[in-house]
Amino acid sequence: MKTSGCYRSMSEGKFCKRDNLLLPDVLSFHLVTGEVPMSLKMRKNKSPEPPAACPLLECMSLIGGAWTPSIIWHLRGGPRRFSELRADIPLVSAKVLTARLREMQEQGIVARRVMPTSPPSVEYRLTRAGGRLVPAIEAIAEVGEELRLRKKRTVPKGHSRHPRHFQ
Repeated sequence: MKTSGCYRSMSEGKFCKRDNLLLPDVLSFHLVTGEVPMSLKMRKNKSPEPPAACPLLECMSLIGGAWTPSIIWHLRGGPRRFSELRADIPLVSAKVLTARLREMQEQGIVARRVMPTSPPSVEYRLTRAGGRLVPAIEAIAEVGEELRLRKKRTVPKGHSRHPRHFQ
């Protein structure tokens, strides 16, 4: 059925032909008719306004880096030497671990202490600010485990959540 340059298909909805392309009706309405389609009314956000320097974004920028939550997780039990952290987190390269530890030191999350040994070794520990992040990391891990278990329960027997090439 044709209506003003648009075609209706029972299986695919309404499409409009424009420059030899079939565009979904929502995208092409304005192009074909020159009118602006009626949109939904924007609702007012009832959340309080965030502070000018949003503390949530600040905190997420600290713990959102690659490997940072894992480093905090392993330092929560006490000071660790660089080689011990490498063993705790085997998938991270020495270069990336060094970079993350430096960033965390600059941000005041981790303290670095050079041990007077031969050869010298370096020990890292969480600062007071870093220790305050531990409950947040633990809560995130707890929710992640709940989501993993829920996802595992919802997959029917004999079916995989991943395409065959990921198995």
